[in-house]
Amino acid sequence: MTRTRVVAPAALAAAVLAVALAPSPSPNPGPGTVAAAPSLQQPLDDETDRGGAPFDPALAALSCPIERGPVKEGSDDRYRVSTTITATSVAYLVSRPKPSSYPNNNRLVPYERMTWQLTATLLQYKQESDGDVHLVMQDSAGRKMIAELPYSPCVPTSSRWQAAIAAARASFNHTYTPTTSWHYVRRTVTLKGLALFDPPHGQTGAAGNGIELHPVTAVTFH
Repeated sequence: MTRTRVVAPAALAAAVLAVALAPSPSPNPGPGTVAAAPSLQQPLDDETDRGGAPFDPALAALSCPIERGPVKEGSDDRYRVSTTITATSVAYLVSRPKPSSYPNNNRLVPYERMTWQLTATLLQYKQESDGDVHLVMQDSAGRKMIAELPYSPCVPTSSRWQAAIAAARASFNHTYTPTTSWHYVRRTVTLKGLALFDPPHGQTGAAGNGIELHPVTAVTFH
């Protein structure tokens, strides 16, 4: 005799719900397809204040800047940069035209091929999870822009400013102790450094055109 199993309505509903909530299996990439390696850069990038991982020197050294990295660390077409110091202001830099493209290994003419000196108010700073120290600078009219002190182990020996970058970072650390939490100050600071147009990605204090002093090569507190 054939027996028919009767499922109670409550049990049936529970079974349907379990199937609906079960995670879908990962798709088979197929032959010849290489799965993407996990990115170390993105989880360590803490500029957007979304709460990145705490600073870890071992991981930070593996997460050196990728996007425009050679420009950020001064190992690109560095010998084309003028070493003549040009005094500037936040107002001037943030009013420069926003670039239409961001070459990874070359500096944009003329602004990224000049050495700038900027005096403004340091509003806040923090150490990003990739090791860089992120500074928010502001002028008397409230205009803001970013300056960055690179993480020294990420600055290659080919960088024309390796020693200057290390000295600037040491000078800052002698006065303040950066952590991965924001520190708020109002202090006049003079910075020397190279300009960098950074593609916008939600950075705190970013200028509308994305210009930064990055790398900073000298710091003087007033």
